[in-house]
Amino acid sequence: MRRLCDARRRLSAAARLAALLLLLLPLRSALAVDVPPEHEVYRFLTRCELKGYLDTRLSRSLPYSERQVSSLLGEAMTNRSRMNPVEQGELDRFLFLFAHQLPDSVNAARTPLSWENTRGQHLPWKPLHMYGDPRWAWHVRGEGWLIGFNPHADAGVEHVDNGVDRGSLNRIATGLSVFGRYGDVELLMNVRDAHLSGDIGLADSVRYPIRFDSENRSSGRFDFDETDAMVSWERKHIYALFGKTSNLWAPGAIGAFSLSNNAGPNVQARLRLTFEPLEITWVQAKLIQSPPITWPLVAGADTIGTQYAEKWLAAHRYDFRIFRNLQIGFWDMVVYGYRGIDWDYLPPTTFLWSAEHYNHDRDDVLMGVDLRLIPATGYEITFSWLLDELKFSKLGSNWFGNKHGYQVGVHAVDPLGVDNGDLNLEWVMLRPYVYTHTRAINIPQHYGVNLGMPLQPNSAEFLARWRQTLSPLLNVWSEGTLLLHGANPPGKNVGGDVRVPYDSDKDSENVSFLEGDRERTLTGTVGVEYELDLRLFLRASLSLGSYDFNPIKGDSISRSISRFDVSLTWFPYRWREGPY
Repeated sequence: MRRLCDARRRLSAAARLAALLLLLLPLRSALAVDVPPEHEVYRFLTRCELKGYLDTRLSRSLPYSERQVSSLLGEAMTNRSRMNPVEQGELDRFLFLFAHQLPDSVNAARTPLSWENTRGQHLPWKPLHMYGDPRWAWHVRGEGWLIGFNPHADAGVEHVDNGVDRGSLNRIATGLSVFGRYGDVELLMNVRDAHLSGDIGLADSVRYPIRFDSENRSSGRFDFDETDAMVSWERKHIYALFGKTSNLWAPGAIGAFSLSNNAGPNVQARLRLTFEPLEITWVQAKLIQSPPITWPLVAGADTIGTQYAEKWLAAHRYDFRIFRNLQIGFWDMVVYGYRGIDWDYLPPTTFLWSAEHYNHDRDDVLMGVDLRLIPATGYEITFSWLLDELKFSKLGSNWFGNKHGYQVGVHAVDPLGVDNGDLNLEWVMLRPYVYTHTRAINIPQHYGVNLGMPLQPNSAEFLARWRQTLSPLLNVWSEGTLLLHGANPPGKNVGGDVRVPYDSDKDSENVSFLEGDRERTLTGTVGVEYELDLRLFLRASLSLGSYDFNPIKGDSISRSISRFDVSLTWFPYRWREGPY
């Protein structure tokens, strides 16, 4: 026991030393090494691409690096004269936010904003000399290097009525980003402390990390903190990163089949190689199993603690841009555990399906393809297919092992001649048993949330969304969703729960799509976001809908649901509201 305590003291001292060294290093640039997948710049870049302001076809592998984003913004600036006034304002705003990454020639040509001209003088903290640049609370730079920090602050109130329980959830969070750059090396450290109070049992466990400590959901208060840290190195064709971050591959309006940001960030090593027309992304990540799988940690005859099962992810994505208006993507990934990193999955171009079979067929492999077609200016059509399991002789049947997912989407920019509008229509379905596995450690989840689509298996969702940019600072949106789910009836498994795998001794080998107790959720949402000042956002949204439950046995249930949310966020880091 004394040795264990000594080891803990040494580890704590090492952690403090590492934190001190991180603060002393020339740290990174303003927004992060990765530009988070939630950032509004991605929507703007997609609009620029579909309207012909970009010659470059956008990668389907998010997040981009800051340099990649700044390069695309610089390319869009060459077509600034073709943009309408709102688009010009948005472009100027993003050029300002990423100015530290732009070439001198681009910075010299861009249009200054009032934020730059006043240099933050209209802000409440204008007497502080440290606030010399509105993009950063404090920074200092030299030849080839930059160091600084930015705060994070978020306060919000939600009122939720799910038809059974009604209550309010209060949120307050504070944090700090320390960042910097030295040549081609960039670093970031995020620290965030959050507090939820009120009726926290109504909190969405995807949106909030209640999953960290679910047994406290009825206590009336929940406190948690998070930290992210990254280091990256980037050259013309190579982007390498090690740290805690998220991925979003082939995103649709609802989500992505492979890797998405709804599960939150995880510690990973990522390598991206770009050689037109091919882009390869390689990820090796550590996942957290939830609920945890534990067993006693024993030294001699004494139990000295609890050991948690390790969980890992290996994933590859290949993007081909062979044709001007057609992009093809292929991805594969494997989730495994109960051991350390498996070297069979490390090579960046390994076909993981074969590697997993060679490796005694004990892990969970998924793969898929996606297409993106731009048939005309202002339009894109997307299609994705998820393959979780396959037997050619059973294709087209109701065999439980036909674990597939399908997505079809249409995105129209300025449809019907309405400037600065975006229309998204999308349909997604997951067949029964998708994402399930006989071993809990192999379920493709991180902290109990799907790595891919935020849906249960045996589900389908249709979404229609309209987003209108009224000014570079003001956005409104409305959307409607219809979610259908075949839930597992009591005592029967129809593949409607990701944590309940197929059991050959009890479950039927054939199961129809949406079989079981039918759940139907219809929701309409309206929202608004206004940027009061640089990176200071006021957001509000209202959702109204209905939930219908039609069981195989028993009485049907119908109830109304609602959710109202209002928040004030300064330098947002996570929990963004609305369709970004």
